[in-house]
Order: sequence, then C-alpha cells, then structure tokens
Amino acid sequence: MKLRTFACLCFGFSFLIFFTRLNSLYALGEDSSSVSVELVSNVESIQPGQPFWVGLYFKLEPGWHIYWKNPGYTGFPPSIDWKLPTGFQASDIHWPIPIKMTFEGFVSFGYEGEVLLPIQITPPEDLDLSQPIVLTGNASWLMCSDSCVPGKKNLELSLPVENSPPKLNSKWNPTIELALDQIPKKSTLWQITPYVSKEIYGLLIESPDNKDAHLPQSLQFFSLHDGINPNLPQKLEKTETGYFLTLPLEDLVPEHLEGVLINQEGWNPEGQKALAIDVTGHKDETIHFKTHAISLTKAMAFAFIGGIILNLMPCVFPILGLKVLSFMKHAGDGIWKARIHGIVFAIGVLASFLALAAVLLILRAGGEFIGWGFQLQSPYFIAFLCFLLILIALNFLGVFEIGTSLIALGSGSANHSGYLGTFSSGILATVLATPCTAPFMGTALGFALTQPPYYSLCIFAAVGLGMSMPYLILSFSPALIKYLPRPGSWMETFKQAMAFPLIATVLWLLWVFGKQTELDALIKLLFGLLLASIAAWIYGRFATFNASTHRRHVAWGISSLFLFSAIALSYTSAKIDNLNLKTSSHANLAWENYSAENLQKLRAEGKAIYIDFTAAWCLTCQANKKNVFSSPQVLETLKKKDVILLHADWTKNDPTITRALQSYGRSGVPTNVIYPAEANSAPILLPELLTPAIVLNALEKI
Repeated sequence: MKLRTFACLCFGFSFLIFFTRLNSLYALGEDSSSVSVELVSNVESIQPGQPFWVGLYFKLEPGWHIYWKNPGYTGFPPSIDWKLPTGFQASDIHWPIPIKMTFEGFVSFGYEGEVLLPIQITPPEDLDLSQPIVLTGNASWLMCSDSCVPGKKNLELSLPVENSPPKLNSKWNPTIELALDQIPKKSTLWQITPYVSKEIYGLLIESPDNKDAHLPQSLQFFSLHDGINPNLPQKLEKTETGYFLTLPLEDLVPEHLEGVLINQEGWNPEGQKALAIDVTGHKDETIHFKTHAISLTKAMAFAFIGGIILNLMPCVFPILGLKVLSFMKHAGDGIWKARIHGIVFAIGVLASFLALAAVLLILRAGGEFIGWGFQLQSPYFIAFLCFLLILIALNFLGVFEIGTSLIALGSGSANHSGYLGTFSSGILATVLATPCTAPFMGTALGFALTQPPYYSLCIFAAVGLGMSMPYLILSFSPALIKYLPRPGSWMETFKQAMAFPLIATVLWLLWVFGKQTELDALIKLLFGLLLASIAAWIYGRFATFNASTHRRHVAWGISSLFLFSAIALSYTSAKIDNLNLKTSSHANLAWENYSAENLQKLRAEGKAIYIDFTAAWCLTCQANKKNVFSSPQVLETLKKKDVILLHADWTKNDPTITRALQSYGRSGVPTNVIYPAEANSAPILLPELLTPAIVLNALEKI
C-alpha cells in the first residue's frame, strides 16, 4: 500500500510540474518582449446597427513571425474566441497578403514586423446609449524564430455608444484601412479556372481582351488547402490565351481551390498585388503552351532531320548492315525490285513509328508518365531484344538457317518474295532506334507529346520518313544502285561479319538489363541466352532438310525444350523488379540524386546546378558523359563555379523524372539543364548532343 501511495504522489507531482510548465510556456508568449498584442478599433465610439472594424494587432521583434490562415508546412494561425455582448456579431478574420518564409527547405506563410488582422463587428439596433460596451476575446497564436512559442492573451476593448455617426480613431483607422487594402479581392477582369488532367494540375489564367503586356516573373499561388505542396516549385508558362501556373500536388486533386494568387508586379490593369481565388470545376481540353511551343511545320522539319541522323546513331548500326546486305542482293534482281524493297522498308519504319506514337498516346491518356524510349525501361522487353538479336547473330554465323520464323524479323530472309523480311527489318530498325535521341529530335518529340493526337502522329511520321529516306533514295536511284557491288560468295563473309555488331548490341542490352535489375537476374538471363543458343545449334545441326523425318522431329523437340527453358528462365530474371541504381560518378565527380525537393532546396541556397537526365539504355547519354566529363576544362570550370551535379536516372520508368522532363519541353533523354546561382534565374537547356565547348559556353553564363 505504501508503494502504491508513493507512486500516486509521484504521478501527481509530475502532473503538477507539467501543468505549471505548460502554463509558463503560454505565459512566455503573452508576456515576452518579442511580441505585443492589442485589440484596437477604427472608431472612437459605435452607433447602434452600424458595423465597424476592430483589429487583432501584433507587433513582433525582428526575426519572429506569426502564421497565415494556411501556415504551410507547419504552425497554426492566430485566432480569437469572442465573448461579445448580447446581439453583437463578429466576422471571421480577414487575412492580409502573407509573405513566404523558408526554413531548412520547408515553406511557411505568415507575417513579420507589425501586422493587423481586421475583423468586422456588427452591433444590434437596440443598444443602451448610457452604457459603454466591452468587447472581450481570448486570442491565441504561435510565434516562431529559431524556436516556436505558443501565446495567448485575454483582450478587452471598451467603446462608448452614441446615436450619431462615429468618429474615426485617428491612431488606428489608417492602420486598419491599410490592412483592408492588403486583403486579396476577387478579379473582375481575369478569368481563372483550375485545369485538371492525370498529368498536370494548375490554374489557367486568361485576360478577357488578351492585352496583357508581359509574363509576370513572380506569380505564386498561396493555397488555403493542404492538397498543394508548398515546398515544391510552381511553374509559370505563357499560353495562347494567357498564363498557366502548374501547382505541385501533395496527394489527391482538390475539387475546390481557394487561396491567393500573388503577382509582385501588380495585376495589370487592376493594379492590385493579390487576387482572391475561390473556384470549382475544371477544363479538360489541351493547353497549348507558348514557352516551348514551335509550329507544326518546324516540328516536322526537326523530326525529319532527326530521323535521317538516326541512321548514323550507334543504336541503328546493326540494322544498317542488314539493309546494305539486302540492297546488294536485290540490286542484281532489277531496278524495280530494289525500289519495291525500299518502299516496303519505308512502310515498315513508318508503320512502326505510327504504332509507337499510338501506344504513347494511349498510355498517356490512361495516366501513364512515359516518354521516348519508354519500352527500354521494361526488363521484359530488353530480355526479348537480347533473344532476338542473339538468334539473328547465330543465324548470320551459320549456326542454323531458317526462313519463315522470328529470325526473319531481322535477317530479311523471309518467305519466297522477301518483302515480309524487308518490312520486318523496318520494324526492327525502329525498335533499335528508340534508345537514341538524335539532334533536332528532342524539341520535336517534346512538342509532339504535348499536342493533340493528330499533331503527334504527323511528327512521328516525319521521324519515320526521315529515317527511311536514305533507303528510298538508294532504291530509287539507278545511278547509285549500279555502283553497289554485285552479289557473290563474298556476301557470306560479309554476312558473318555483321553478326558481331549484333552481339555487341546484345552486350549493351545486357548492361542495361543489369542496371535495371540485379546481378542474380543478369546471370539468369545469360544462362537463358546460353540455352537459346544451344537450342539454335541443335536445330541447325540435327534438323536439316536432308535428315530423316524422325531425326528432325526429335531435334525439334529437344530444341524446343531448350528454347522454352530459356524463355522461362529469362522471364523469371526479368520478373525481378528490384531497381538498385547507384548515383553515377563520372571522372570522380560527386553526383547527388535528383529530386524536386533537392532542386528546390539547392536553388533556395543560391547554388549553381547541373542536372543530367540520363538512362543506361541511352547510348547518346553515355557518349555525352564520356565526351564532356573527360574534358579538363569542363571539370575545372565546374569546380571553380562550385556547381552542384544532380543525376536524374530514367533507366527505369520514374513519373517524377518524366514530369520534370515535360516541364522543360522534352520527352526523352539525354536532357541536360544548368541553373545559374540566382534563385529566380531561368534554366539553360542544352542540346541533345554535347561537346565540351557547348557546356563551357553555358557555364560561362552563370
């Protein structure tokens, strides 16, 4: 019993200390010299039935702040619990324009220095003129500096009652009027509509006469909802009818949007600094931005040139050998047959690009964040490509011969006419071209993926036409065809030699696969390729047409068993979905992982930033890294200017990086961006193919 009594006494003593400490904490907010709080009025007396204004007045020491109605990342706003005389009514607090405050990368909204929060009081009609009225309220707030202190105070305000218009308070009326002028008002000249899709959320801001002179540089939306992330940047772009402000979402899309839209330069022609936003509903049509927009004709021209250059990219090199071999063979069969093969190849390329565009548009309509080269973000697709190319290579080396099969997709030795093989090789050329983004293509494809379907299909068709154009020229020009070597025994040697670029491509794809998964998965895929190679050897060695029917059937059965085992093993390897990418380090440079939060934090700190949007499957990206970061001048300049390096790896699908690419008007990699040290400076977007001189020139601008 004594022990129980002692425990109860300890608990009671601890509770008493806690309660005393809690009251002293609130007393600190009330009595601290860091803040003074008063309840003031704009009149010296009141008239029955006539509304008047009072104000919750705060005077804060430098370094301290209180919070807005929506405090942002943390905090809570001031409030007052009224005890009014009978018949009196008090409005909600009217909130003047807040300021944005950042601490350790987290954003809050509030007030510093002197601030008055206006409240309208409406007295009843039947007031006793002989007695003054007393307004009483219990105010509470949170004030913060390096630390935060809650405060509370009982406030009173006594005012006489007169049956005549009240006299304005010469001391406080100007302050209250100034605070009322700072309260955001709804616009009568600007149409502001929330725009919602599965990829973007923001405010479409349109002027009725579209005569606004310039793009505001400091437009920001302070939301009264928790659904908008205050810590992430808001992007402002010019549209054909006004502006569009992209808002970063926390989680769910808010159906109703309320807040303050602030333009530090003033809203022309209204002149006020902030507009009150209270809107519901949304538009779902496509917004055409002017910031990165180019005309359809120019986009198609860029796409056509990029398609031509794709033939020179290392991704397409293996298929070049196949087509050169094909043209050499058909040149001896007559001019028209060579021309038809050129047309069929072009149709295969065009059909593939249009199909790819259709898949992109369907996936984007379904809410997927994808871009150029998206299929190589799938381990399954890479495993399939490895199988396809290794079997084509073995076919070229003579391990087996097959006519109408999957190998005809690449080798072109299809049925008796050979046109199916030519068409299939056009498809394979497109598949192998997607990891590359040739010069001029980045802008065109970025434009294509933000436009209506008709525009997108036209631009992708221009890429396909550009890629197939050299083959069309070669097949339609007799003067060029007759200079091609005639078919002969040397073609078998050339055919075997072309197997090695294909094997090199398989090695590259295996490296990409390893970056996407893990070592055990890569080993499984290698064993799968080994089993597929054994299946091809058994088929080529024992299933020849001069073998007996029984021997061929046995060979087919054993070969199929090995092939199915290879497919099953490779499927389980691709099924391992464990992305384990380490931050890249090129030339011993320290790279940080990209995130929107990290970028915002570094920009707020005034750091110069270099962002490398890259992927393991992008050969152009790897070439850029080797070319640029092996330059001593580039390395010295990066160090001298204290540039922070951010690595945005898109090897596997990442919606965050896809959205970031879209914000720069790009749909694929490589994309390289440089931010100057100034927090409000615009980013510098580099071209797809980089040289040390290009990077150095951009770095000099920061």
